[in-house]
Amino acid sequence: MSDVNGPESETTEYLLERIRTALIHDPRVGELELAVNLVDDRVVVTGTVHTPDRRQTISEVLAEILPDRRVENLTKVLDTAKPIEASEGSMGATT
Repeated sequence: MSDVNGPESETTEYLLERIRTALIHDPRVGELELAVNLVDDRVVVTGTVHTPDRRQTISEVLAEILPDRRVENLTKVLDTAKPIEASEGSMGATT
């Protein structure tokens, strides 16, 4: 008995792995923590990156390796302009 969904799901898994590998190993990107999904004819990538340029480069790399798919880059750029505030629980008691 053969699995009807087997080859298609293997192809999808292979494609997702190829995309993740490209995003990790491409020297222009080098991102380990991005999530990649295939939705219909789209490649959807989410996560956080450090610069707007890196976000743009991710779109370019995906378009290069998957020219027949639409790229939906939903990554967010980390806002490093805001100072990190101390949490209320770390404040000492006043005298």
